[in-house]
Amino acid sequence: MAEPTPGTQHSITITSLRDEAKINVARILAAAARTDQTERILKRLDALPWTVTRSASAQTAKRLVAELEKKGAVVEVFPPLPTEPQAVRPIAPEVRSEWMSAEEREPAEPPGAGDVPIIDLEPLTLGGILDRGFTLCRNYFWKLFAIAVIPLVVTLGVLLGAGLILLLAGLTSWAALGEKSVYFLIIMGIAILIPVAIILILVTYLAQGALIYAVSQVYLGRKIVIRDAYGFVFDRLGRFILTTILFGLASFATLIFAMFLGSLLFFGFREMTGSGLWSIPIWLLLLMIPTYAIPKWFLFDKVVIIEDQAYVDALRRSWELVSGKADATWLKWYWLRLVVLFHVFFFIVISVKLLVLPISIILTAPLPETLKFVGIGLSNLVSTFGDVVWGLYVSVCLVIFYYDIRIRKEGFDLQMLAGLNRQQE
Repeated sequence: MAEPTPGTQHSITITSLRDEAKINVARILAAAARTDQTERILKRLDALPWTVTRSASAQTAKRLVAELEKKGAVVEVFPPLPTEPQAVRPIAPEVRSEWMSAEEREPAEPPGAGDVPIIDLEPLTLGGILDRGFTLCRNYFWKLFAIAVIPLVVTLGVLLGAGLILLLAGLTSWAALGEKSVYFLIIMGIAILIPVAIILILVTYLAQGALIYAVSQVYLGRKIVIRDAYGFVFDRLGRFILTTILFGLASFATLIFAMFLGSLLFFGFREMTGSGLWSIPIWLLLLMIPTYAIPKWFLFDKVVIIEDQAYVDALRRSWELVSGKADATWLKWYWLRLVVLFHVFFFIVISVKLLVLPISIILTAPLPETLKFVGIGLSNLVSTFGDVVWGLYVSVCLVIFYYDIRIRKEGFDLQMLAGLNRQQE
């Protein structure tokens, strides 16, 4: 039988367990995944076979298979691992403690660890990404909603506070300066606007990063703690904002470049043919420059928050992730998958808007003067709720898409499960 070629990805499946091996295997997987959810994994081991990963390198697969078989698991690998002897780097002492059996150590079970279900990290189809995004939104809606809605609450509070300050300043200045108080209020309004804008920008990016971090945590089988999510992102906030600005500049530059080439072609065709309209078909091709480049940078925010890479490195890393093709059951090009997701999100947004529209119309229907303000307020509240819900779903699906690429291209599922990223060659 032909040996696997270098770079072959292996699928590892636990087919059965020898007597009294289940608890040891479960604790290995729980400790390696750093989720401390032995009971959950025990239930998963009751429904064998279990495909642990479908994208392991030969060296990494050999390490994991050796540890699982040592604890009593019967494992199948496809395609089979090379039969010739290979030097296998031993597991470092500081990592070996994660593979200890029940007799060697008792795993610490943090309070509430069982609240987070185990999620199989495996390659997903388009429907799988959308379905898993819906499942995560449904199971953790209120915590994710709280993270997403915090900037809206802070924005409302800041604007009301700024308005109240201007109102009090206006009343005071009118009594002292009369009509000249208008100039005083303009200057004061400008002075207040700058710190208010800074606060709103900071809170918005904090919430966006905290949402990415929270979805990442729960997708890897960990608990969501709102305070920890904001605290984690706060340390990366400056780099996150600056990288976002860089993304905006890079996107704008691609648009300007395409427009510049289009202008040159327009004037060139006009000189040659007397009409620049002949260049219109080429304009459509030039539009592919920003259409191709901008989506390939679109995962930069996940890279900044999850991988702690910023600036040009984050854009380059996003470009690398979205480049290439996959062995898949749907579209092969990662870039094309992301474009398809954007179109699906567009239809989801339209659907949510259409669901919310009748409610807004009813609330803003002809009402007595005393109730018009209440109706408009309720209509805006319903519309805002709809915007938060679809924005939340889109954010969750994009994080899942990011991990799906890493699972396919880098075997991230096995790295996370086996805890072997510190021993890569």
